[in-house]
Amino acid sequence: MIRNLLILSLMACVLSAQAQGTFQFDVTLTGTKEVPPNNDPTVAMGVFTLDGNSLSFYVDVPAVTFIVRSGYIQGPVLSGTNGPVIFDLGGPVFRPGNDFGTPPVCRFFSPFEGTFGAGPFTLSASQIKDLENGLWYINGTTDSLPNGPQLVL
Repeated sequence: MIRNLLILSLMACVLSAQAQGTFQFDVTLTGTKEVPPNNDPTVAMGVFTLDGNSLSFYVDVPAVTFIVRSGYIQGPVLSGTNGPVIFDLGGPVFRPGNDFGTPPVCRFFSPFEGTFGAGPFTLSASQIKDLENGLWYINGTTDSLPNGPQLVL
C-alpha cells in the first residue's frame, strides 16, 4: 500500500540532526509506491524521531478501509525493491475517532508498553547510514494486502 520517497527531505533532516543530535520527520504512506503498486485509498501518517542512535516513532493508519495487522521497518534496499524486516513495529492499538472528524486509527508506537508498541530501537552506525541514505521503508500489512503498504524512511 505505501511507499513514498522522502529521501531528499530525510537527508536534509539527517544532516541537520548530526549537528543537533536529534531529528524528527513526518511521513505520509500511500499505496501507489508499494512494490508492486496498489490502488488502496488509505493514507497513513507517522512521525519518527532519531535522538542520537535511538529511533522512536508513531504511525497512525486510518481504520476505515484498511485494517492493519502488522507493521515493520524493512531494508536496506534501493527504491523499487523489497527488503527483509529490520524491526517489528509491534502490535497496533485501536484509537476511536471523535465527533470533530478525526477518523479511527490503528497506531503503531514506541516505547513498548508491555502489551503493545515496540522500541525505541537502538541503531548501529551502519543502520544510521542506511537510514540517512533512504534505504529503509515501512511496511504495513492487512489480510487483503499481505505484502502491505510501504514508505521509504
